[in-house]
Amino acid sequence: MTKRSMRIILYVAIASLLPGFPGWTQGSWGGKDTLPVKEAREEDLPGRYSGKKVLWVDSYHSGYEWSDGIQKGILDVLDKTGVDLRIFRMDTKNNDSVGFGEEAGVKARAVVEEYKPDVVIATDDNAQNYLVVPYLRDSELPVVFAGVNMDASMYGYPCGNVTGMIEVELVEEMLRHMKQYASGDRVGYLSGNTQTERKQSRIWNEKFLDGKMKTYFAEEFQEFKDQFLRAQQEVDMLFLVNYAGIRDWDPIAAEKFLAGNTRVPTAAPLQYMDRFVVFVLGKYPEEQGEYAAQTALKILGGAKPSDFPLTANRRAKLTVNLKMAQAAGIVLPLSVLKIAHVLGKEAYAEGDPVPEVSEPGRYRGKRILWVDSYHGEYPWSEGIGRGIRQVLVDSGVELHTLHMDTKRHDSVEFGKEAGRRARAAVEEFKPDVVIATDDNAQKYLVVPYLKDTDLPVVFSGVNWDASMYGYPCKNVTGMVEVDPMDEMMTLFKGHAKGGRIGYLSGDVETERKIVDYYNKTFFNGRMKVYLVKTFQDFQREFLRAQSETDMLFFFNYTGIEPWDPVAAEEFLARNTRIPTGSPNPFMAPFVMFVAAKLPEEQGSYAAQTALKILDGTPPADIPVTVNKQSKVTVNLKMAKAAGMVLPISTLRNVVVIGQEALD
Repeated sequence: MTKRSMRIILYVAIASLLPGFPGWTQGSWGGKDTLPVKEAREEDLPGRYSGKKVLWVDSYHSGYEWSDGIQKGILDVLDKTGVDLRIFRMDTKNNDSVGFGEEAGVKARAVVEEYKPDVVIATDDNAQNYLVVPYLRDSELPVVFAGVNMDASMYGYPCGNVTGMIEVELVEEMLRHMKQYASGDRVGYLSGNTQTERKQSRIWNEKFLDGKMKTYFAEEFQEFKDQFLRAQQEVDMLFLVNYAGIRDWDPIAAEKFLAGNTRVPTAAPLQYMDRFVVFVLGKYPEEQGEYAAQTALKILGGAKPSDFPLTANRRAKLTVNLKMAQAAGIVLPLSVLKIAHVLGKEAYAEGDPVPEVSEPGRYRGKRILWVDSYHGEYPWSEGIGRGIRQVLVDSGVELHTLHMDTKRHDSVEFGKEAGRRARAAVEEFKPDVVIATDDNAQKYLVVPYLKDTDLPVVFSGVNWDASMYGYPCKNVTGMVEVDPMDEMMTLFKGHAKGGRIGYLSGDVETERKIVDYYNKTFFNGRMKVYLVKTFQDFQREFLRAQSETDMLFFFNYTGIEPWDPVAAEEFLARNTRIPTGSPNPFMAPFVMFVAAKLPEEQGSYAAQTALKILDGTPPADIPVTVNKQSKVTVNLKMAKAAGMVLPISTLRNVVVIGQEALD
């Protein structure tokens, strides 16, 4: 049995564990041949399609989770094929008017005429509505669509030059899960008020609900909350489909609001909605991108679009959110939890009790200010935020967040000004406890303004040593952030040819502090350091490090401007020759090993400690601690680049990514 056939059979076996999961039969779902698994074919040889052009027209925008997933699928397939890929974003999720869509279609047509692609990939409905149907359908230019909701016949597909993958939801499966816990059979649909969602709700209503489904659309966050509360009274089950299109959407406030107000079973078809609903039967946007890119390659290899019947997505993952289930009074049986990905308690440190708020709203009237050293979109800060929210969401605490943004603005002057703004926020908000995360919040806020006052402070994310800030003291305690050095060095030494070690990162103050500590504490000053500010400098110094060291910490790309993740991954997959590693989970695409700290642990600790202080425990009675959790990730793509074969003993208990490099 081949590796590929084994993988396909394994997937079928896993899928069959889901009660009612669609079978592998010919029909509206397509046949087995629709499973997007790469085949070992001549056309997959590296560089075979050099000189060929593919234009991807995305209906939406970069940063929208669905589009980002499709992009990953496309890039994974086209990597090393030699194809010249160009991307055009129509941005019609942020701008939903017909006028804007028509103008975006005109611009996309101009790109087609200027770029002269060999194949166009057009994803989601608006790319069909405003580009393919008016300008490309029934022409000589091959088009592969993906992400068209439920039905492509309205666009006249398939036709001579167009084929693709329809995007279908497991509506009946979501209904089946919700009905087990619903008090009646009334069904509602709530989403952002966009053209795509209006179309989808009509199809669902006609196909699955006999026209009886009640629909709610929201354009603003307050309207979303009002509509959600209405739905709790008017329906017994609610599809909470998508927040895209809801202006001023606040994910922290939304999660807190939903955890306090969900009273009926809720479900969504999109994986990134898992924070907000009880059940997700999530499509994989990567599947849409993989199919589109694979079909485009077949067309470049000589096939015609008419050779490919329309198909539909097949892959799905069941996720249950225990927090939202608890809010709705739902107790999920073990039979469901065994087959599902479970959310709701993953932020708590191993061995720590999950704080149960015996009375929801117990801390109502209390205020916590979280001062984050960095910016809201920084992955480390996002993880800390998740940990904080998952502890506080049912507590009644009013949480206010201030991001100092000192990762992107690294000067002392900016830091001092950010500290003054944070101090002003303290004086205005009058919190009962301050949570201050990472070093710059200590340096620019706590030490100059709050230390040794009567205001309790909990820190976390302080690198290695808090004594430089005079911690602990009477009003400050917290969690020091330490990297799992023993794990990283064990991984390195098993594959390194010598003992020389290097450290590469963006040239920012935090990294300078970390590398100095590492060099003195672990390597007796012998570690070779490469700190860079530009992407070009990064490439040059990385190549130098390949010949000057035997092991390389590539810690963090933050501070390297402009960072291009796609170009970086391609560059590293071509040029990695020695073991590389990082303690930051968001570095996993770029290095061979990640032994990662979990930012959720830092946030969870800080919030739990803040609640203890609100219960009357002085900070001085809570000793400073360090993080204990870690997760190892191995990137097979980077291992292959370095010519390393990793043993089963290494892979058995780790997260593995980059398997596609072995196909």
